[in-house]
Amino acid sequence: MNIPSRPRSFLENLSSSKFIECDYTRAKRFREENEDYPATHASTFRNAVKHTLKKSKKVFNELGIRFWLGSGTCLGWFRECDTIGVKLNIKACLYRLLQFLPRVTLCLTEFIEMKVSVPCNTLEYIETMYGKTWKQKVEKRKLRYNASDLVENG
Repeated sequence: MNIPSRPRSFLENLSSSKFIECDYTRAKRFREENEDYPATHASTFRNAVKHTLKKSKKVFNELGIRFWLGSGTCLGWFRECDTIGVKLNIKACLYRLLQFLPRVTLCLTEFIEMKVSVPCNTLEYIETMYGKTWKQKVEKRKLRYNASDLVENG
């Protein structure tokens, strides 16, 4: 009989075991509507994101810390099923740190060939971060929040 090496962590993760598939139809439509947008599959950046996420995931898992894709990384997954070609950073969010409303519950997804967490209420999260214009390509985007919008979440 096999049992999890960390039963407590395993049981805590059961509530977020729902899997959300990326909407490849939405991603294809975005690419077709934005043919001049930088290639989202820039292999050097994509490989760097994958390498960094893999290392981060390992460390967070060893420490028992739940994290999810945040900000532009989450937007890239939601809108393009990939990294965003113009973003050269990675965002991960943690519980017990200052975050934004809405309250986040986590689901699993696959992002650049890894299982990671994203907000189950991804659209609500994206619209809180970027507004209703999240579907539009933008070379430089300002987030919609400021320090007064931050609240304790978790």
